[in-house]
Amino acid sequence: MKTTAAGGKSRLPWLVMGCLLAALACSLWMLRKHLPDAGTETLEQEPKGQEDHLAQQDQSQKSTEPTCEPEVISDCTAESQPEPPVTAPAPGERSRMPNFHGLEYQLFLPTTWRGESGQTFPVVVFLHGAGDGKFSVMNSQSLPRLLTRNQSTCFDPRHCWCLPSEYERATAKKEAPETSPDAFLDEEEDLRSPMAACDFADRFEAITVMPQGWSVGDPVGWTGERLSKVHLLTKHVLEKYHGDPARVSLTGQSAGGAGAWRFAAEYGELWSSVSVVCAPAPPQLAESLENLQIWVVGWTGDGEMGNDDLVEALKRRTSGSVRYTRYTKAPPPPDPQYRYMLGHGSYDLIYRDPRLWQWALAQRRPIAIKAWQQ
Repeated sequence: MKTTAAGGKSRLPWLVMGCLLAALACSLWMLRKHLPDAGTETLEQEPKGQEDHLAQQDQSQKSTEPTCEPEVISDCTAESQPEPPVTAPAPGERSRMPNFHGLEYQLFLPTTWRGESGQTFPVVVFLHGAGDGKFSVMNSQSLPRLLTRNQSTCFDPRHCWCLPSEYERATAKKEAPETSPDAFLDEEEDLRSPMAACDFADRFEAITVMPQGWSVGDPVGWTGERLSKVHLLTKHVLEKYHGDPARVSLTGQSAGGAGAWRFAAEYGELWSSVSVVCAPAPPQLAESLENLQIWVVGWTGDGEMGNDDLVEALKRRTSGSVRYTRYTKAPPPPDPQYRYMLGHGSYDLIYRDPRLWQWALAQRRPIAIKAWQQ
């Protein structure tokens, strides 16, 4: 099942180590540098212009979004909270499931999911970051926090989670044209991703698998053994919950982004799309990512630590497309324990941005159907 580029198999462990080292270097870089506080196969996908048109329609409805309540300052940290109980999965809910062959995980089913229906749904596989060895931490930020109707945490009692107003513009470098060898343009644009997505769980159309790769105190990192378990778990979810094997999207953030790079390189035939957030990687990795539709996300620091070079290398592949979001600045993780990591929370900007999901869920890869059956 595993695939690599010709001659790249022996280099892959070194490339994965490079991803992890780049992520660590980026974290250290953020501690010392602060930003100002100023405000060959057939692939079926929607044309990029259509995606952007749909995104503009979403933005035109911004006036209907709820007004954000002021944030209440608290010293509570998600690590101090108990783990959620194991429950039966239900449409529109994020549920902690019984472990699957030793792997703990959470599952989200769309509100339109019905067990007796023959309808199939796209599937998203989400890989968490280094500090998320407890579900209480994983669920305090990022995509898992959005996948519940009550987005409150011990440090933020608001049922509707809002980002600080200084990130309302979500300014980023403009994407370079697909035909350009450059990763981005010097011009900036305001992406204005939603500050709040209170009804995200009601609108999200994909089954979402959220495995827990390690517990507190365990060695950190998405090893080959852990990814093999995620592979088996995803096959199980596809079969039991009517997932569409031609539409399985892989995403990850930070250490989970490094894991996503490795997963995509070793099991490339499985994924209809891959989106990696705040996980710079060496440009040589692109050799192992042929035929994949990829979206790279990060902020200025991630770009300087490797994202820019990687995107340029991805553009030089024989086949496959790449998009790039390079935020000028990004928030820290919302948990007070991690708020020193200014710039690291670009996942909290991109995962609520409808443009990412319009792109990811529009991708379809027919050859993956057979790959998931093996």
